[in-house]
Amino acid sequence: MRELYAACNDEMNARDSTKRLILSWVNCCDSDTVVCEASKYSDMHLFGLGLCYVFHTHDPLDSRQYSAQNELGEFHMLLTNGIDVRECSWLQMKQLVTSLQTSYASLLTFERLTGYDCKVDVSNYILKLMSRVGALLATIFLWDSVPPDEQVGLSEYYEHEADGYYIVKPGAAVELIDVLHTLMRLVLTLLHATPVGAASSKPDLTQFHHEASLDDFYQLATARDCMPGSIVAYKNKFAGLFHDVSQVAYYLFPTYTRPVQKAMADLLLGDDGVAGVHILPLLMQVLPDVPVMMEHTSAAAKQHKWSWLVWHEHILLCQEDGNIYCADSVFDLFSYLLDHRGGDGPERVVRQRTA
Repeated sequence: MRELYAACNDEMNARDSTKRLILSWVNCCDSDTVVCEASKYSDMHLFGLGLCYVFHTHDPLDSRQYSAQNELGEFHMLLTNGIDVRECSWLQMKQLVTSLQTSYASLLTFERLTGYDCKVDVSNYILKLMSRVGALLATIFLWDSVPPDEQVGLSEYYEHEADGYYIVKPGAAVELIDVLHTLMRLVLTLLHATPVGAASSKPDLTQFHHEASLDDFYQLATARDCMPGSIVAYKNKFAGLFHDVSQVAYYLFPTYTRPVQKAMADLLLGDDGVAGVHILPLLMQVLPDVPVMMEHTSAAAKQHKWSWLVWHEHILLCQEDGNIYCADSVFDLFSYLLDHRGGDGPERVVRQRTA
């Protein structure tokens, strides 16, 4: 962080240094790094909180000139519900982040030939949120100055520091940084994913594949139903208890109902209108040596020559060199995998020619 702090005092280099370090934070800091019990933060959290501080104190990206209404346009109310990003409280910041978790997908578009695009600059909006987080973390206040009806809501996120002053709890800061880091990684991953062409063939899927893959389906479908960032945040918040994504789903939605796999007959009719999460578990039975990563294990993708990445409602194909591929159909990705994986793994995969 010394490099960034020094650059912020040099107007000529501040913007370039900041952009470089933001990319380092997004691409090189793992979300699933274990939180240090002594400091209550991981390296990713410390790096992200440091960026929040610099955004607030030095404003190297001119965040103070940011107008959410102008930048977000028609999506302004959807994402902010009228909350002023420049003056919001911690409780309002939580609302803004939750709105982004639940609404980001409506900002994305997908074209078979060009891949993902975004209707607004989501990454810039996240940086503005981080700038406000920096301001909130730098603020202390006397508890007695807070109206009694507001103290109940604030007590979950603030703790006593000294002399009657209160500051944001480390756990609250960690949870927010977890979500913002994950959202930034997810959006940038989608925007940089390379689209692949339509499949020339499909594997010969049978009822055996359907029955054998049910456990995988429940796992992936439940991960899909968790808001982006929520799995990582839960894993850090309940580090000693986390062992399955279903815990996150029921924590977020106490009345959550487990998804139901579609009948084999529906899957055989074609994948039009059938979400990839229903088909991928069957493909995992065809090529069981290709692992599946999720939000909280995505960093491990580079340890495998090929892997699947199921991130919220998106299914991507990853290569160990960092290349990531997207497609309109999971069958297209599977066909690309078969055509480019070389001789590793099973020598023969039965295919069924498409019409």
